[in-house]
Formats: sequence, C-alpha cells, structure tokens
Amino acid sequence: GVKMRARGVKMLAWDVKMRARGVKARLAVVLDRPKGGGVHLDEHPEGLRFAAAASWHAQGEGLKSVSSYQVEVERTLDTMGLCGHRELLCAGYSIDIGLTARGVALEVDGPSHFLVNLPTAIGGPTQMKHRHLEAMGWKVLSVPYLEWDRLSGIGEQRVYIQQQLDAIGCGAVSETNAQG
Repeated sequence: GVKMRARGVKMLAWDVKMRARGVKARLAVVLDRPKGGGVHLDEHPEGLRFAAAASWHAQGEGLKSVSSYQVEVERTLDTMGLCGHRELLCAGYSIDIGLTARGVALEVDGPSHFLVNLPTAIGGPTQMKHRHLEAMGWKVLSVPYLEWDRLSGIGEQRVYIQQQLDAIGCGAVSETNAQG
C-alpha cells in the first residue's frame, strides 16, 4: 500500500538523481577535454544536450526557489535597464540570471557555493559549472555573497555590477538605461 508507493517514489527520485549525475559526468568529459581533442558538444546535439535537458526537467529544477539575494541582484539589473532571464536552462545547468543579449551567465553565488572552511574559495561543483558555461560560449559573471553584502544601497550595487560587466568585456550600459 502506502509504504510500497513511498518506496517507489524514493526509488524513482534516486534514479532521476543518478541519471542527472551521469549526464553531468558526460558533459564534464566533453567540455573539460584538452583543446583540440575529444568530442565536441555540437557533434551530439541529440545525445548530450537533450539528455541534459531531460535530466534537468526531471529533477524539477524548473520550479526552483529563488533567494532574496538573487531577487535583489535582479532588481539592481532592472534599474540599469538590463533584462535578465531567471533560471535559464543551458545543457543541464540552470543559469541564475541569463543576460542573453550580452552572452552573460550571471551567477548569484551564495554561501553554499563556497568552501565551509574557506568562505572566499569557490567549491568544486560551482567551479565546474562556471568552466562548462564558459566552454559553451557564455561569459560568466559571479556575484559572491560576501562582496554583495558589503555594498550599501542601490548606487553601490549598480556600480559593482557595471564594474563586473566591464571586467568581462560586456559593459556599456547607457546612461539612459542606467537611470531608468
């Protein structure tokens, strides 16, 4: 009865989680290959890309909750006239805020993205995600929570975002947009 259904749900959840890990492992093999070697992701769009997308949807990440910290970053972008796409799906990864017109994957990296004993060092899974997004052509802009927390008010937040965009070669927010 109920116990058997609960066990079946747990097994299904475990199976989805394991398949998701397998897809990410295959992506790592493809995207972390040495330059000029290995398989190119574009050569297998039906394979890896669709498997990654199916895995992502199966995990239910499309319904992912968003932190108040991420909402604050989104509001700052809005005041700068930058339209971002929340939780944008890309080959099995969820980009926190995709600035698609600029090719920027903006990652709002909270405490769970950093090492517990060294809170300024980005953890391995987050490093791999950033590396894979860059390999797929995205310019990754990370907004670490410790840096964001030091900013006081929307003015400093806008300056910070603008400096980060400039640093990755995607600046030039017009004055008209920046005031809106």
